Amino acid sequence: MRSLLLLALACGAAHAQSPLTCTRLESSGVVRAEGLAELLPDIVVECRGGQPGAVASYSVLLTVQGTWATRPAFTPPAIPGSTTPPAPTPIWNEALLVIDDPAPTAQSLCLPVTSFTSCAPAATANIFPARRLENNLVSFTDVPFPAPGDTRTRRLRITNLRVNAPLSAAKGGAISTTVQLLDPRGALIPLTGRDAISATAQPSYKLELLDARGNPASALTPALLASPSIVPLNAPADAVSFFAAFEEEQPAAFRRRNIATTPAFPGGVQSQNLPGLTYNTETGFFDTRIPLASALSLAGAADSGTRLRLTIENLPKNILVWVSIRDVATGTRNFDKDSPKALLTYANPNGDGPFSPVSPYLPGWAQLYSDNGKAQAVWEIVSADPSTLDRIAFQIALTSQGSAGTGAATLRGSIAPFLEATTTTATLNHIPRFQIPARPIAAFTLTNSLQTAPASFTSAASFTGVSVAPGSFAAGFATSLAASTVASAYPWPTTLNGIQVQLIDATGTARLAPLLVVAPGQVNFLLPETIAAGPVLINLLRQGLAVASGLSNVQATTPGLFSADGTGRGLAAGTALRLTASDANPATPLTAAIPMADGDPVYLSLYGTGIRKRKDLAGVTATIGGLPVPVLYAGPQSDLPGLDQINLGPLPAALKGRGEVPIVVLIDGVEANTVRITVE
Repeated sequence: MRSLLLLALACGAAHAQSPLTCTRLESSGVVRAEGLAELLPDIVVECRGGQPGAVASYSVLLTVQGTWATRPAFTPPAIPGSTTPPAPTPIWNEALLVIDDPAPTAQSLCLPVTSFTSCAPAATANIFPARRLENNLVSFTDVPFPAPGDTRTRRLRITNLRVNAPLSAAKGGAISTTVQLLDPRGALIPLTGRDAISATAQPSYKLELLDARGNPASALTPALLASPSIVPLNAPADAVSFFAAFEEEQPAAFRRRNIATTPAFPGGVQSQNLPGLTYNTETGFFDTRIPLASALSLAGAADSGTRLRLTIENLPKNILVWVSIRDVATGTRNFDKDSPKALLTYANPNGDGPFSPVSPYLPGWAQLYSDNGKAQAVWEIVSADPSTLDRIAFQIALTSQGSAGTGAATLRGSIAPFLEATTTTATLNHIPRFQIPARPIAAFTLTNSLQTAPASFTSAASFTGVSVAPGSFAAGFATSLAASTVASAYPWPTTLNGIQVQLIDATGTARLAPLLVVAPGQVNFLLPETIAAGPVLINLLRQGLAVASGLSNVQATTPGLFSADGTGRGLAAGTALRLTASDANPATPLTAAIPMADGDPVYLSLYGTGIRKRKDLAGVTATIGGLPVPVLYAGPQSDLPGLDQINLGPLPAALKGRGEVPIVVLIDGVEANTVRITVE
């Protein structure tokens, strides 16, 4: 009797179970009004009630104001034996339905199967793909969802929702979403908060022009004086450079690509599969475990971070534009010298393409190339702070090449990658993408310019090539430098005969070079050991004013051998050492013929420059008269800074009686100028 009573009570309790009801929990967010593929905040629904343990296949329908930003249609595999290529099947959307927020190790995805109408394994999965029904309608169908009963709750999370925000911004900014839950019979499940505003589209950034001291400037007037002598300095004067600052107008408007993105590894990617976590990246919920053959392998992933595109238009003729490779201290909020916020990248006119850094993120400059008076730079966000409104500034400097023109230039700043034309969902195969170009603002007016004569630079030993090496002697050539020739003694001064040589390397560091000789058309000088590799601007100054300028390139080695007559050709500058039985061992200059009698070994010392930074002695080879000769030493000569020495020998006996023969030296694959010796 008692057992029957307990059974009756249990059955009564089961029949008293509340029906399944659900409630939306999320709050509204903000998206960028310029964005064509904006991530909406996750939609979160919690359900309670129903018969615990009873499994039924429910459906979720989701609609949104505007057009969904979807990936391109997934193309089915080819049918064996068919000559007709398969047509794209626009079924799967990258939105995902996550059940009960499983930890990454407990996540099981229902992956699209070959029929393209279902996914598997549905019975054990807790993450399901969306099927795209229309531009603003997606569904999750046949989702097993055991009822939680009255004492527990179950959660549905819809993530990776992307929307075409400009359409919503044009309609007042509010982006409305509607969620409907249907039971297996197609009946609506009671849902509190079915309709809600998921986000509001608002402008995301503004551009500000700053003068060289970092003060706001509506336009840089009066005239800028453009000359190669002004570029690019660490602390330029007001008239020679300025700054463009991009500032967020909403938190997290500037985002890196992925949580693995760093300044050192801007292309780094890893899973972002913790449900409900805000990553502050262009990538949403993303799992690298999804097979690449699946329609969902790119779900949530972005191909770049937010990019900042700066365009200078209406450039006067012969004006060159230089920009900082990374953000700079002036105008940047919370500047960190060791962690750039953005890095310059090569990109197409829309700011699109894979991240391809112009150079490492050390401080430095890059020249922009103009086309019909228009020059453009694109930086990609590699570090972002969601807790503050970021302000990121870049330095801009101008030079002239030839006779500079005059006129008023404008500046335009946009977030990118950018789509100029009205987009459709089929074009959004990469994330992010933006629209709504910024209006141009006045940048600067050029009413006059400072002109300098061209100058060229090369090794002071070989007088060949266009590159120079750290710690080497260089020669500069220009017209009307000085009235006479004056040479200096060591230690060499930085001002000689009224002339100075100013070096501005790739980091923007400016310094004066020690001078050896100043002549009417030539100046010989020493490059510092610490000068940075890359382009170097060299200004020849008379009484502090630039009279000639030119560009050279600094590389580790630019081997040059001195000749006895100072031309870089003819007999070599150096000494020969013949080891005799008497041990007298007199060293004789290479201007004299070298005797090779009685089998005594002969060794040579050649003088040169641009050699000391060579990688390894094994990378130095030499031939004399076409015969290989051992290289014993290649590096600094101990007497003077900048002077290098190469020791060779013993000379091959086969050289005896050959007369005048050439010496060919290669260092790290770079061939020095050819000098000669005479062998008796």
